[in-house]
Amino acid sequence: MNGRACTRNSRDRGLKTGFLDSTGAPRLFYRAGFVDGAEAVIILIHGFGGHSGRYGLVIDRLHEAGIATLAIDLRGHGQSEGRRGHVDDFEEYSDDISRACAVVHERMPGIPVFLMGHSMGGLAVSTFIARHPEALSGCILSSPVFGVGQDVSRHKVFALRLLKRWAPNLMVPAGFSSQNLSSDAAQVAAFSKDPHVLRRGSVRLFNETMRAQKWILEHAPAIGLPLLILAGSEDRLTDLGTTREFMSRYGSQDKVMQVFEGYRHEVFSESERDVPIDVMIDWIRAH
Repeated sequence: MNGRACTRNSRDRGLKTGFLDSTGAPRLFYRAGFVDGAEAVIILIHGFGGHSGRYGLVIDRLHEAGIATLAIDLRGHGQSEGRRGHVDDFEEYSDDISRACAVVHERMPGIPVFLMGHSMGGLAVSTFIARHPEALSGCILSSPVFGVGQDVSRHKVFALRLLKRWAPNLMVPAGFSSQNLSSDAAQVAAFSKDPHVLRRGSVRLFNETMRAQKWILEHAPAIGLPLLILAGSEDRLTDLGTTREFMSRYGSQDKVMQVFEGYRHEVFSESERDVPIDVMIDWIRAH
């Protein structure tokens, strides 16, 4: 594996953990579940403030279905290196995804490779496949943040745009309620207590995110990779209308968007999480 890998297993899922090294770039923490005889492998990319450890329930189901996994902490998140909650350029996340893809192709050659990105991770995955669709079999986006939702103050967005020139390194609260992540109280409580969750980001990061949102809508027609989007009807953190606009512009005709009634931002954290997980597994098997 490209990087220094720990020989120990994680505490509860038999995942190998370690760091991906690259000269001149932050070391990225990973959790790898390269199950024997896998029919496909999926790379999991978390959203803003999240980390790879929050996908254990999803990973369990994927492994049961014979799908291998690699989950990474993006730079500045979780246990990865890098300044907390900051990038100078949103494309730095594409570099992280590229490193994960290289590891998967090296470790599990010859089987289909899929990317799954949640929220800001969905935006990062989308910008990545717009430039690097090669050697991938498909893309899954969970509540991608192509536009801000009702729970994000328009006054805050305006202030962030004003501050980008004068205070790009200023750290500001994420500014959303954890109650809007899921209707499952246990999942919300776990998020609130998680020491690896990031709760602040830089003015530069938030402005880079907005720049990437505009860029991906302009470039969506050129993307030809099969696409599955999973979203919740009660998601107040992203704008479902902008997600539908991205879907309509997306270049491939092999595209599906499913909105789950009553689900909030994290469809894989709801009590009925098995429903979207089953949809994702079936879609992977069909591709």
